[in-house]
Amino acid sequence: PERYLVYTGRHDARHDLATLLEALARLAAVGRPERLARAVPWPPRVVLVNTTPDDRAAVAVAAAGSGVGELLHYTPALPAEQVARLVAGARAAVHPVVSDAAALPVLDALAAGTPVVASATGALPEVAGPAGLLVEPQDPDRLAHARRAAWADDGVHRGIARAAAARGSGNRRTWTDVARETR
Repeated sequence: PERYLVYTGRHDARHDLATLLEALARLAAVGRPERLARAVPWPPRVVLVNTTPDDRAAVAVAAAGSGVGELLHYTPALPAEQVARLVAGARAAVHPVVSDAAALPVLDALAAGTPVVASATGALPEVAGPAGLLVEPQDPDRLAHARRAAWADDGVHRGIARAAAARGSGNRRTWTDVARETR
């Protein structure tokens, strides 16, 4: 079974890592769900993919301040194939943002059949559809609740994972398709 959540977003002002960290701290504070198997770690670990040394330093300082530094794992820049394997092996991809026009990390997660927990802003609701648990931006309580459901509630996870697999195996549009439709 999956043992981590994955974050492949950027590390800039549009992406809301502060809410991600606060939600993780709230998950740690409420305690382990009763029905969660003992073999599954609690709270969920989050793998931050393609972090630069500067990103790692800034996030580590913020995570330490929130008391969740040990729950984050970082990868350096990885080839696309390795990122795809990490995303495919995750329980869910997390994508908390203040704004997002293209939803590329969510598209990548769905292409791998991985469900998402994301902010309900920009293109994300349309892209994620039923394959995601969507919450208002900058709401750590709702983000924590959605992450808990994706991590610890097998029924919820099965539903969004089935939807993610269906969206990932559906008709794949290319940038050529987009250009043709725009013209």
